[in-house]
Amino acid sequence: MRKKTKEKINHLINIGIFCSIIMAIFSVILLLQKRYFWAFLSMIGMIVGIASFWNLKKEMKLIKEGDSYDNN
Repeated sequence: MRKKTKEKINHLINIGIFCSIIMAIFSVILLLQKRYFWAFLSMIGMIVGIASFWNLKKEMKLIKEGDSYDNN
């Protein structure tokens, strides 16, 4: 995998993690305001975001291992 492509994907992963953290902060704020439904939706969004970017990171690691075998 090219270095530029890898950097772009890592940048997207970092943006996704940042957005998930912001969703967590908003869910806490909504809980404090007793808006439970919206806090619940925000928490679900946060969990889905973290899970998807964690899976993407795992796939990147597998691709990287595959590239190292191709080079040998």
